[in-house]
Amino acid sequence: MKKQMTFLLIMLMLLLVGCNNTNNNISMEIVGETTVLEGEQIELGIKTGYENYIPNWYSYDSSIATINSFGVVTGIKEGSSKITLVIGRRSTQVVVNVKKFEVTMTGKSTIEVGDTSPLGITHNSTKDKKIFYSSCDENIVTVDKDGNITGVAEGKAKINVLISGITKEFMIEVVKKGSIIPEPTPLVINVPDCIKYDEVVIVSANREVIWTSSNPEILYVNENNEIVILDMGVATLRATDVNDESCFVEKEITVTSGIAPKKIEIYVVGGDTTIPLRENCYLKIRILSDEKGTDNRVTWSVDNEKIAVIDKNGVLYAEKNTGVVIVTAVSIIDPSVRAQIKITIKNR
Repeated sequence: MKKQMTFLLIMLMLLLVGCNNTNNNISMEIVGETTVLEGEQIELGIKTGYENYIPNWYSYDSSIATINSFGVVTGIKEGSSKITLVIGRRSTQVVVNVKKFEVTMTGKSTIEVGDTSPLGITHNSTKDKKIFYSSCDENIVTVDKDGNITGVAEGKAKINVLISGITKEFMIEVVKKGSIIPEPTPLVINVPDCIKYDEVVIVSANREVIWTSSNPEILYVNENNEIVILDMGVATLRATDVNDESCFVEKEITVTSGIAPKKIEIYVVGGDTTIPLRENCYLKIRILSDEKGTDNRVTWSVDNEKIAVIDKNGVLYAEKNTGVVIVTAVSIIDPSVRAQIKITIKNR
């Protein structure tokens, strides 16, 4: 309350003396960056038509940001404060935002007795920062000037990190030697997303696995780790660790001829684009291309599933509401090739 009253008195005095101001046409503007981190500084500039002027700076809330006679703002804590510039009998303001200075530990929070590990400190400042480290209990964990921590005895202890006048605490747990089980290397497989029908593909993994296919009629993996392609379509390959069935990776593969249709159109089997409510219809595509081996597979969608839905085979289920839906078919191997048809659903 006291700081607000002081600020109001200053502004009232400026207003009173400003009534006799004869320089109202002289420009005056505060320029420069208006965002600062806690513990850092920015400098505000002045753009004005005044000559030989003496600026006076004021901060509305000095607990958030302070400013000296040279226009240097220091961020104190997160928040916003108005900064006022007074020249003669005139004044102007800007709002300075102070952002939280965030410090994060990226290293291990648990180490074994006798082991040394970097603490790993990152922060959200763009400026270089000198960092000081200290341990609250060196009988449990020590830390050197470069932030490397060493486990001394079992227990927990805090590491203090001093940076830009701000102290952050990070809890470190020291456990007995041999108690930390290293995490296993993730299972990684080399499997393509899409294969041409006549392509020979060899798959691999970073450990010994068993390969299985969700649709062996489309493709499977033989004893030489080659993908055997039997038909066009979609199948999911699964690699399972031979020593751990809970460790597996799956990858969906599309087998295609590699030849995209130039143009397609949709038609309703039976020819009627108006169907009664709670009946279904079957939609198919017609390829408008003479090229042999064209991949005719598409994905189906409707623009309003509150009226009807369509499955992957092109069956439209008109079991929800009456109305009009637009059905879209998109080529699987070339999304730029698509077609639409309007279907009307009415009461019987």
